[in-house]
Amino acid sequence: MALSKLLSKLESGGKTVLSLPSAPCHSLGERTKSNDLSGLSGAVKTSTKPGGNDRISSSNLRVDLESNSTVPKAGSTLRVYESIYSCPCGLTCFGGATRMDLSFSTDGIAYHVLKKVYQGDRSIVYQVKNESDGTISAIKCPIDGSDGELSEKYARELEYSRILHDNLHSLQYIQMGKQKDNHFLLMDYNPGLNVEDLLKSDIDGVSSNGRLTINAFLDISNKMVQAVQSFHQLGVIHRHLTSRHFLISGLPDHNSKVNIIDYGAATLLADSQCYSIRPSSGSYQYISPEQTGRMNREVDYRTDFYSLGVIFYLMLSGRTPFTDTDSSKLIHDHIAREPATITEVPKMVWCIVRKMLSKNAEDRYQSSKGIIHDIEKCHGNSDLGREDFQIGTADVRPILKVNRKMYGREKERNLLIDLTEKIDTTSHLVLVYGKSGVGKTRLIQEVQKPLVHKRGYFVSGKVDQFSKGVPYTAIVQAFRQLIRIILTESEESIRAWKSVLLKNLKGRGKAIINVIPDVELILGTQPELPELGSIENQIRFKSIFIDFVSSFATPKHPLIIFLDDLQWSDTGTLSLIESLLLVSATNSLLIIGAFRDNEVGEDHSLRLIVDKIREKRGIHDIHLEDLKLEHVEEMLMDTLNVDRTHISALSQILMAKTQGNPFFIVMMLNSLSKANLIRWESQTGSWAFDISKILSTDLTDDVVQLMLTRMNALGDDSKKAISYASCIGNSFDVETLSSICETDARSLASSLWPVVKDQLLIVRGDEAGLAFNNAQLSEKIGNIVMSFLHDKVQQASYEMLDKERLPFIHLHIGRILKSRSLDKLDENLFQFLPHYLLAKSVITEEKERSELSQLCLRAAKRAKISSAYGPGVQYASLGALPSPYKSLNLQPGIEMLESNYWTHQYQISFDLHLTEAECAFLSGDHSHSDDVIGVLLRWANSTADRAAVYAVQATRYEFKQMYVEQIGSVRQLLQLYDISVPDVPQDDGDVRDVAERQFEVTKKLLKEKRLEDIVAGECQKAMATVWAALYLIGKINYLTACTTQFVNYAITTGNSKYTSMIYCNWVSISGPLLTSDLRWLYDIGEVGYQLMEKYPNLPMRCRTLFAYARPLIRVKPFRYGAQLMEDCFDSALEYGDYPFAGYGSHNLVGMQYYSGYPLQQVYTQFLRAEAFLKIWSPHLYKSFRLLFPVRDHTMNNEAFAREEATFVSEISSVKFLMASYYVGKVQQSYWTQAPIAEQFDWVKLFIRVRELISAWYIMHEGSFLAHLIVLNAMQAGLTTDLEEEEKIFIHKFMEKNTMEFENLNSFCPANNEHKVFILRGEEKRHEGKITEACREFDRAISSCQKNNFIQWEGLSHELMATMLYNEGLNSLYRGPMTEAHRCYSEWGSTLKVNQIQSKFPDCTTNKEKKGGQEKENGGNIEHMDQNTLVKVAEAISLDMSLEGMLSALMNEMMTNSGAQRALYLSHSAMENHQIIAHVSLDQNQIDIDGIRGDVRFPTSLIHFVTRTRTPLIIASVADDIQFGSDRDLSNRGVQSVLCVPLTKNGTVKAVMYMENNIASGVFNEERIEVVVAIALQMCMHIESHKLARLLSAETKNLKATKNVMEEFVDILCHELRNPLNGIYGSRQVLECEFEKTKSMILSQNVDTTEMRESLIVQEEMLRAISVSSEHLRDIVDTVLNVSVLERGSAELNTVSFDPMNVIKNVGLMFKATMIEREVTYRETGPDHHYVRGDPHKLSQILINILSNASKYVKGALLSVQLSIVEKGEDVELRFIIKDTGEGMSEEEARKIFQPYRRVHDKDHDNPGASSGLGMSIVRELVESMNGSIQVDSKKGVGTCVKFHVTCQKDLPEETSNHRKKRRLTDYNEPEPKKRFATGKRVLIVEDNLINVKLLQRLLTSEGYTVDTAENGLEGLNKVVGSFGEGGETYHAVLMDCEMPVMNGKEATKKIREMEREKGRDPVLIVGVSANTRDAHAKEAIENGMNQYIFKPFMKSDIMRALSPPSDTDSSQLTDQGNS
Repeated sequence: MALSKLLSKLESGGKTVLSLPSAPCHSLGERTKSNDLSGLSGAVKTSTKPGGNDRISSSNLRVDLESNSTVPKAGSTLRVYESIYSCPCGLTCFGGATRMDLSFSTDGIAYHVLKKVYQGDRSIVYQVKNESDGTISAIKCPIDGSDGELSEKYARELEYSRILHDNLHSLQYIQMGKQKDNHFLLMDYNPGLNVEDLLKSDIDGVSSNGRLTINAFLDISNKMVQAVQSFHQLGVIHRHLTSRHFLISGLPDHNSKVNIIDYGAATLLADSQCYSIRPSSGSYQYISPEQTGRMNREVDYRTDFYSLGVIFYLMLSGRTPFTDTDSSKLIHDHIAREPATITEVPKMVWCIVRKMLSKNAEDRYQSSKGIIHDIEKCHGNSDLGREDFQIGTADVRPILKVNRKMYGREKERNLLIDLTEKIDTTSHLVLVYGKSGVGKTRLIQEVQKPLVHKRGYFVSGKVDQFSKGVPYTAIVQAFRQLIRIILTESEESIRAWKSVLLKNLKGRGKAIINVIPDVELILGTQPELPELGSIENQIRFKSIFIDFVSSFATPKHPLIIFLDDLQWSDTGTLSLIESLLLVSATNSLLIIGAFRDNEVGEDHSLRLIVDKIREKRGIHDIHLEDLKLEHVEEMLMDTLNVDRTHISALSQILMAKTQGNPFFIVMMLNSLSKANLIRWESQTGSWAFDISKILSTDLTDDVVQLMLTRMNALGDDSKKAISYASCIGNSFDVETLSSICETDARSLASSLWPVVKDQLLIVRGDEAGLAFNNAQLSEKIGNIVMSFLHDKVQQASYEMLDKERLPFIHLHIGRILKSRSLDKLDENLFQFLPHYLLAKSVITEEKERSELSQLCLRAAKRAKISSAYGPGVQYASLGALPSPYKSLNLQPGIEMLESNYWTHQYQISFDLHLTEAECAFLSGDHSHSDDVIGVLLRWANSTADRAAVYAVQATRYEFKQMYVEQIGSVRQLLQLYDISVPDVPQDDGDVRDVAERQFEVTKKLLKEKRLEDIVAGECQKAMATVWAALYLIGKINYLTACTTQFVNYAITTGNSKYTSMIYCNWVSISGPLLTSDLRWLYDIGEVGYQLMEKYPNLPMRCRTLFAYARPLIRVKPFRYGAQLMEDCFDSALEYGDYPFAGYGSHNLVGMQYYSGYPLQQVYTQFLRAEAFLKIWSPHLYKSFRLLFPVRDHTMNNEAFAREEATFVSEISSVKFLMASYYVGKVQQSYWTQAPIAEQFDWVKLFIRVRELISAWYIMHEGSFLAHLIVLNAMQAGLTTDLEEEEKIFIHKFMEKNTMEFENLNSFCPANNEHKVFILRGEEKRHEGKITEACREFDRAISSCQKNNFIQWEGLSHELMATMLYNEGLNSLYRGPMTEAHRCYSEWGSTLKVNQIQSKFPDCTTNKEKKGGQEKENGGNIEHMDQNTLVKVAEAISLDMSLEGMLSALMNEMMTNSGAQRALYLSHSAMENHQIIAHVSLDQNQIDIDGIRGDVRFPTSLIHFVTRTRTPLIIASVADDIQFGSDRDLSNRGVQSVLCVPLTKNGTVKAVMYMENNIASGVFNEERIEVVVAIALQMCMHIESHKLARLLSAETKNLKATKNVMEEFVDILCHELRNPLNGIYGSRQVLECEFEKTKSMILSQNVDTTEMRESLIVQEEMLRAISVSSEHLRDIVDTVLNVSVLERGSAELNTVSFDPMNVIKNVGLMFKATMIEREVTYRETGPDHHYVRGDPHKLSQILINILSNASKYVKGALLSVQLSIVEKGEDVELRFIIKDTGEGMSEEEARKIFQPYRRVHDKDHDNPGASSGLGMSIVRELVESMNGSIQVDSKKGVGTCVKFHVTCQKDLPEETSNHRKKRRLTDYNEPEPKKRFATGKRVLIVEDNLINVKLLQRLLTSEGYTVDTAENGLEGLNKVVGSFGEGGETYHAVLMDCEMPVMNGKEATKKIREMEREKGRDPVLIVGVSANTRDAHAKEAIENGMNQYIFKPFMKSDIMRALSPPSDTDSSQLTDQGNS
């Protein structure tokens, strides 16, 4: 559309919106010249607001941007307006009748934009026309609006253009302007083309393939070099030459002109640091190697020659030498790759370009003149460079430039490069040392070049000699540099780094940020870390720092850290280096340290740490000497470009003056050049020097003096600035220095610029702000950072200062720096404090001196927190700190205090001394620490302060592993609080009794208090943390005594954050020595663990976890312990507790191995722990290396095997380690299947010393395998020839080991059950009982599967398979052996897998997976034929009943396999088989609940496959050796059999049995696949159906049970509260009456009447309590009976008894009630008619019936009638119980047997009503005795209950005995007479104090002498003690069954063992327990108790039980109290 047409449409008014899809706004000018708006799309949108400015005429338009963007993007919108005003980009846009332009104005001059000339990444250039004079110019402005960095760039360009004002090859800049927020440059317009556009043009000289012809190239390239030369001649180095920066005009004429543009990166410095190129600029293709920043070389004018060479390459070939789009690869290419040869150009032309592209600047052309000469020579030849000639002959060095080549360092350089090449896989330390200036830094810079292609990082830090007290200065510098490198990367990359760092630092980033604040720029704000002790803090920081470094040092990007001048380094930095190399497993790390060896003595901290590192790993040493004469000559030859003869004399002079020091040589040559003693002579084109003049000059041989001479030539302001700068440090920024010099930054910059130009100072960044007085450039001048060229330059600058004024200068600097740091005082302490300390001698104000002391304390503490202990000592110490300034003596901290500071400044004095003491020992100065501790103990004036000193002292001893001394300090600390701990004894046995006495206190305290309820106490930290020292001194009894005392203290004083450690420490080792009750100990440990959560103590958490986890495995599965130990290890590392990290790592590997963790995971942890222990705990490392199985199973034991003999010789004197070695060899020999004789030899050694490692589970692990080995040895006959003593010893070991595992299993079956089964299986195998052995192995397998012990499951399978194989059952062993292979494969045991594959290649597993599920039994459905597959799928998918589907599947199996008959048998854990499906040719039977009836099948065969888990095929039953004799198979004539176990998750779920009676050989291996695939489907559906049915039934049951239980609870609560109310009320009345009586008696004022009344009341209340108690007991017994009956677990206790006696005794119980209710009671029946039955249950029936009758009958008759009817061997006892009471209604009588129903519903509130439980129980009890019951009742008449129970006839001889012998079960016999008790001792073993007092009162009233014990262990000791001489034996022991420490049953068992061992007669032991279960009573009798009495008991129960054994039938159950 033409613009005129558009405008005509706009005449009607409104606003038009034009959419711009592709072209920028400012390209409109080009389009509108031809009235072409075809690029504009979109309809005209108008707003019809009439009138005014809204109307647009064709003569006046303006274009604006719709968006806020400065420059329109593709798709943005322009608006056309009527008026004209400036647009956001700063340009005024307007239109005319026939065109549309953009414009802007400056200084009142309007410029019209004509066209876009060029657009880069950030800037755009337009051609513009001056409206006033018509001249054509150009403007450059930002693309994206305001850009501060671009404005600085424009300012630099403007300043350099002024320097280049008269240069014909530069582009002149007119001015820099600003519109709105945007700067722009107005410059001359150059119509030329840049090289890129030139190569795209069709101008003559450009070929069609985008290259220049040789003629054109030689012409243009010559002019381009001349342009560069003109810049260099003016001292300007461009540094950013690309193909876009040369404008070539005048083509195609030969009068072409070349201009260079864009001076934003230019410099005036002859040598500068690399200039950073923006990643998006595309300039990476043109930068020189030294400009990449990876070579750490200065950038000089020769960088332009390299960039020019790249441009020439592009002009000749059409591409740049390196074209990779990845900037990292491009950088590598520039440094390491040679460019491809351009074969299409003349040879000499290529040689010129190749020389310009040399990697080393020294190998390129050294002048423009040389390049021009060679180009012109090619141009002048007719063959245009095809003829050979020597290039570079005219090359000159117009500036003296000492060659940067390395001289005399080839060997050292090659070593460094080689280590860099190997950095991917390992870490190294390289030490480069020599004198100052010898070239250490220069050599190390060489490693950057090979590092580039690995995409690695090179960072460096330098220690400042004048800031030696600042911690981690070099580290901070290096990693600040690294962080800043990372911050230049993409956002995505930074996010990735953040993720890696957060993952590795695990929330501990604050520790790094405190030292390297820049890290926060990546991580963001990090949480504060908890405070730790000094040692822990040191270790934690090192651990975190290692993780921090390992985040960067990876094979993907290796890391090189160069730390310079380590001779001045703080100890913290050196310690970090040590940790990085010795502790971490970090690879891809190269640490290079440089130092001056002449300043490092033998006692220097650097030397000491290097020696420690050298002891444990290799160090690469590079000692640099001064250069030799030939090296100096080579340097001069290359620098001056002359031969050796011309420089011989000069080299000797330099050698004499500098001694061959490279830095000194360079400085000397520069000085000679400045003095014109070495000069360039243009006539000869060479360097000239006059030796005589040089000799006559006063040349110094001191480099510092040489620098001083050079500086004295500077102006006064420059000298002042540089000397003040030297006080700050090696590096400084302009802003800080300007504050110190008290001048503005601009003036200071002017003073510093001459120093920079003289190359004494190096500018880090852009120097333009220093060079030019430009307001724009001066804005950030204060941020410019500079550093001294060399330490000698800094030293010389410092020596220019007046020595007397130095303290005042430093004081001034310190005050300035401090005032600038007030908002971040702590962060900047180390910046200003060294200056204060240097000025201390001139600080006179007390206020300032006091403030300095406080600052020293803060600095010392901050240094301590950062683990920089050397500076910490320096800032806090009393003594002098050697100064880096030889003229000064630096004494910090306490020096600032008053002379009598302990009196007037106590607190700051104490704090400084305490910090000094801590830092001193942590830095290794133990002697100084001891001195300061002595001072502290002398002056500390409070208990808390003295305790703090002892705590530091204890930590100091722990640090030195002086454990006895540590214990001494803790004892002194506790003594301050009156806590006396015994001293370490010479003989550990001396304190055993102390431990036991403390334990007695413990037990007493635990009875009085609940551990978890106690509140905090004091001194517990010392008690908790001294445990390791107590343990490590090896005195177990002393450990036990102390830790038990600590437990008692904790119980007494309360809980704190250290209590959990005290409890768990005690449980870990001491507790088991005092009691065998592991459950009780576990409960205490559990309390400790819970207290850890209740009172968090994160730094100490690892110690609690260790102590808790270690004994836990005796009562909990291993995996619990392993998880806790892993948590312990990680927590210890996190908080720097390396000792416990060592203990944790050691135990963690063992627990993971025991638990059956995948071996690769265990081995990975093994390696991690091994590396850690090797450094941090050599003692633990030795025992850790003895974990043979981990290495053996993973086949990684070769290294240890090679040095095993040496290792054993080293540990041979340590019995504990030798025991560990033997157990390791037992394990190794067994698993590796060494010859049995060798295995047996190791066992014999092990079992002799195994008790030494009894505290560790590894003893049991070894004993288990030793047991198996002994069985194998016995079978091999190896025990036959042993000495009798050794046979007995081995036999006892076997017995004891079996008992130990049985005992372990009783506490924790999960960990030990499988081992018990395996031992039993091997015993059975040894006895030849194969089937029983299979059963035991099968049980072991099930246990392993249940508890995840894959290794022992594999062994169980292997042992079973090996047994079957050895028995010749070749068809049966494959299944279990295959399973063994599977288990070992899953576990990861390469050893065992290889063994099976070697011996049984046909038994390897090839498990396939599909859909993520394992197909067990090889059930691969793909082996089925297609028809079967379709039919099975149809049967499963059809909507049919389960029975129908199963029938279809069974028939399909029959058809497919060729069977005539098939059975599907469900298998249960109890080895019961239930037939679900029975299918034959003529019948189908399916029943999910099991088919009833006689279905015959071979049970032996079914048992075999379920136990071996092996499919079985019998081709011919008649010929089969094992099953051919099976009666069922032979009777039914079966010929072929297929029997397959169906397994799921390793458990047999069902068995499929199939047979054929017609043919043999019917079934084969392929059929197994088919059968299993179908049968597994059946199994799955059957299980699903049963589960669904079970869930439905359980849901119904739960609902019904819930309703019943709710009703039951309501009734029971009511029933319980009634008698309880009677007891509580009676007690209150009784107490009141008792106090009344007591008062009368004590006051001797007795009123007999009142006394009598009171006694009557008391008697009534006692009776009421008795009745209520009886009622309560009745309710409890009733509920228990219900529980027993409902579980179906009630058993009859059959004894001989007289039923009439039972009736009489029950009647006596209710006699008082019936008298009270006026009931006439009668009993009739035969006396002395004995029967055999359960009298207890009969009495319970009668109690419940009479209980109901007595409650509801009043003033009536109640009778009980018994008749006995004999029926063969049985006897029926028939009872009729009648009453004439009120009776029941018909409905009430019908409900009477329902549970939880009362006899009368109205009695819900009747206190005497029944429980609602009795009659339900009566029926259950009657039926359990094979009887029946019925109730007849009529309202108002009475009730009759009839029931009978069945008993057995009594034997005649027993009947006669009853008349002669009294029995405990005869309820009505008299109590034993008191005469039996006279003088007899009874021991009461009971933990309940009330019960003890009750029994004492009962027994002493009968004449017994009573002794007591509180638990089974104490009781055992007293009984055993009575066996000795003079010991008085006990007549009887009343033994409670449930007690702490040791229960009654266990104590009884041990008493019986001791009696047998001592040959003593058994003492009468009567068990007393509240547990009424028959099983408990039976177990008590089996353990050796003679009687068992139930609580609550009667006095008569006790008296009968204590009757003489001759008159008592022992082993009877007594429960009269319950009857």
